[in-house]
Amino acid sequence: MSNEIAENNNNADSESKSDFWLGFGTPVGVGLGISFCSMFILMNSTLDESMILFIILFSLLFNTGHSIIWPLIAVGLMVRGNSSRRESLKNGAILSLKLYAAWIIFVVFPIVILFWNFNGIV
Repeated sequence: MSNEIAENNNNADSESKSDFWLGFGTPVGVGLGISFCSMFILMNSTLDESMILFIILFSLLFNTGHSIIWPLIAVGLMVRGNSSRRESLKNGAILSLKLYAAWIIFVVFPIVILFWNFNGIV
């Protein structure tokens, strides 16, 4: 009897951990992954003046990956965790949103201020 309880408890713990990391890692991985992949493609491509649409597309992907897609996925997972009563999924998504806020405050905002003050000639 106690072995069955221990097995059920271990299964619940492992499911709880996987839900937490799903809620935390998916938004961060997808958002930053899109941004860094598009930045990598832009940095390693040989561009000329006729490829302006290519530049615009990957610049938009770079900006929307970490600024729009990351919080949208996190909010979606938080709502999903809240409606399906999976607290660990909701907690992982909330932690992802907290990390997003720190990313915007400590990384993105100072870079925007730097470019604004120096008119993009840094």
